[in-house]
Amino acid sequence: MGTLTTKLWLFTLATMISSCSMRNSVKVKNLTDRFIEIEAPTDKVWFGCAEINPEKHLAIMNFYVKDGSTTHQFLYRRLHDTNFCNSLLKNYQNLVKDAYRITVVGITNKYEPEQAEKSIEDVPPEFATGHKKLANWTFVRLQTENGCEAYFDEDCKPENYWGGLTSPK
Repeated sequence: MGTLTTKLWLFTLATMISSCSMRNSVKVKNLTDRFIEIEAPTDKVWFGCAEINPEKHLAIMNFYVKDGSTTHQFLYRRLHDTNFCNSLLKNYQNLVKDAYRITVVGITNKYEPEQAEKSIEDVPPEFATGHKKLANWTFVRLQTENGCEAYFDEDCKPENYWGGLTSPK
């Protein structure tokens, strides 16, 4: 009887350890040559407004997901007034508040991670350096257990999963 109890206890412990390690890992849930859905713990995701033209008060909303030696960069489709970008930032901060994991979806013309030549400016060091490849994506949506926020409102609906792309067969 003691052996069975020990085995059950070890199985339970192994399951808990496995669950914890999966919670802390980045998972590419779907990847094609034009689409990505990537899920990560909150400490592997950073987002903010990058001021592009300070004189004209223009900024772009951007998101970064650190996946081992590759950093995935997701950019909004266009520049916005810095104040508007900061209001977007607050919306995303509220969405990820108390979340455990974040899913980011993006599209591109062709998935080809580039060799990272230098660090990325205006990004925390853990996202800006230490990567070997940088993958660029156009932002589609960000999801947490708290909800979804998309560039286009319709892209949070399940029927628009592919962010305007035709589903690969």
